[in-house]
Amino acid sequence: IPLRLGWKPARVFAQLQKGYPQRPDGKGGVANCDTWDNALLSTWIKVDGHDVPMRLEMKRLMPGATNTWYLEILQQDATRSNADIAGEIGLSEAPCWRRIQRLRKAGYIRSQVALLDRRMLGLNAQVFAQIKLNAVGRSNLAEFSEAIRQFPEVLDCFVLMGNFDFMLRVITKDIEAYERFFFEKLSKVPGVQEVNSMVALSEIKSVTALPLEQAAFGNAR
Repeated sequence: IPLRLGWKPARVFAQLQKGYPQRPDGKGGVANCDTWDNALLSTWIKVDGHDVPMRLEMKRLMPGATNTWYLEILQQDATRSNADIAGEIGLSEAPCWRRIQRLRKAGYIRSQVALLDRRMLGLNAQVFAQIKLNAVGRSNLAEFSEAIRQFPEVLDCFVLMGNFDFMLRVITKDIEAYERFFFEKLSKVPGVQEVNSMVALSEIKSVTALPLEQAAFGNAR
């Protein structure tokens, strides 16, 4: 039975009713509901030639899916009100607020920030810098890491496997500003042996939303 992430309970159950129709005698079928709190799937299956009732509480069947809906909404637009989110999910405001607070406490929501347009701010240069450390630098990674954290021009720093040890994403006003950053800051970090800079001409895709269909939930249910 095809279902879509983000559907409200009423729509989900309308779809389920197509796959689990009520029998002519009135038994089985899917009970209508307005929220996941009273969502119940009731149908009948054959066991040794006999009809056996099967009842599934949807909120117990899909607890992780509910978390996914909250996070999908928030990572698309974190400014939406609790009432707005509750209305879309099909839940009253109080339990909606509690679920979001549990997700925050569990660490699934690290922070809520405003995403700025760097080009409107005149930050037009985006450079990816591959860093190779010498033997001394590799023996003191903490010093290198701390130095990189102090540079506001570096937005991301990744540890790599391969010919280089780190990859930096650097944002500056223009290439001249990156050149100054390179000579005055980056090249002076202890342990840096080689820097390979690659200038990004344009962005084909740049998003912050995670692929939640692959997500796993632990302690936020």
